Order: sequence, then C-alpha cells, then structure tokens
Amino acid sequence: MNKTSIRTVAKHIYIDIQADAMFGGWADIPDWKDTADSHREMTVASVVRLLAYPGEMTPELSHHLWQIFAFKAGWRHGKEFNPFGDPPTTPRMVPFECLEPHHKRESDIVVAGFRLHRDALMKKYGVYCPHTADPADGSKAEFSKAHINTQNFYMK
Repeated sequence: MNKTSIRTVAKHIYIDIQADAMFGGWADIPDWKDTADSHREMTVASVVRLLAYPGEMTPELSHHLWQIFAFKAGWRHGKEFNPFGDPPTTPRMVPFECLEPHHKRESDIVVAGFRLHRDALMKKYGVYCPHTADPADGSKAEFSKAHINTQNFYMK
C-alpha cells in the first residue's frame, strides 16, 4: 500500500525549509507540531496546488500561486513572519523577483520536494479525477477535500 500522503509530503517539505532556515541562520521556524494551523494548512495547500497543476511547475510559478492562495486565506505582507498574527503576515508577499535569496530557495525546496514524491502522489491520488470513489483508506477523499478547498480560494 502507498503510504505517501499529501500531509506527509507537506510535512517533509516544511522540515526541509526549517532546516534550510536553521543552517542558513535566516529564521527560527517552529517545529511542524508547534506552528500555527494556518501555516501547516498553507504547506498542505502548496502540495495540493502542485499536484492539481497540469503543467511543469517552476519555483516562480509555485510562488505566484502561493501568493494568490495566501492572500485569499487572509495572509498579508509584513516585515516579520508571524503565522499567529491577526492577520498572519509574511515578508514573502512580493513578486518572486523581489524575494530575498533564502526565500527564493524556499520555492526551490517546495518544488524539489514535490518532484521527489510526485509519482507516488499521482499514483495514489490521481490528477484529473480527484472526485472519484474513495478507496478504503480515504486517500481520494483527502485529495478531493483539499482540492475543493483550493478551488474555493481561487473562486472567491
């Protein structure tokens, strides 16, 4: 059975970004379990967007799609990253070209992490028919719910 899940891939990508931040000395990112729910869900949504996108994903495109989703989810530009704020803020709410080099690397990590797991995710969830009948493990239901939530943000 394929144990790869969208949430597991999102967690691995988050941990890779956390390690890059720690070793690069550019941020102190909390552990996955300690970060805000909104931050975890944004990471999960990034994996869903990459999975649902029919073409080849680039770091630039990934960042642009993330910006749209983040804005519609209530995130705003701020000098400091604060996922617990009201509204949550991030300095990443700028065009890709204007990002700091370490923030550009985050988009590289997201796309690379997704590519590493893409085949397993596509085999488990599919891409063009996310609303098909659910298998016993509920994997299609997870993708369908996440896919619908992503679509709802784009439709607002």
